[in-house]
Amino acid sequence: MGGCSQDADLVVTLGYGTEAFAIALSRQEPPTIEGSGGGFQGAGTTHTAFGLRIEGAELDLYDVLGAEIGVFEAHACTTQGEVRSCEGVPWVASRTVLLGDGPPLNVVDGVVEEFGITAPMEREPGSFVVQAVVRDPCGRQGVTHHDFSL
Repeated sequence: MGGCSQDADLVVTLGYGTEAFAIALSRQEPPTIEGSGGGFQGAGTTHTAFGLRIEGAELDLYDVLGAEIGVFEAHACTTQGEVRSCEGVPWVASRTVLLGDGPPLNVVDGVVEEFGITAPMEREPGSFVVQAVVRDPCGRQGVTHHDFSL
């Protein structure tokens, strides 16, 4: 895409919220797991409503961002130098969304704050990692990880 800056990656903060980006997840804090009475999640399932705060988006050039949130068992994640990645099949499932395709991006003081990105979640004991990857049309990306135990 012409005019795109390649100076820096997107900066992504993972949080949660159903009606707004409520709060960033604290270190080791498990995401809030909610029951579902139906809807697209299905009766009797549990989920988390994740939120994303995305800094560095070039909103004068585009109005959509791709995001993928996956919850992995901790052993599926590796760190090499400063690069961390989780690969393979997510623990329960992953959720891929196109932010801004439908309702416009929610922008607060120049920072994208999206919320209500629901992903299935179980209440099983173990060590897990939430990985959020956000990509823009310029080819830049931002990645964040959140470790927690249940």
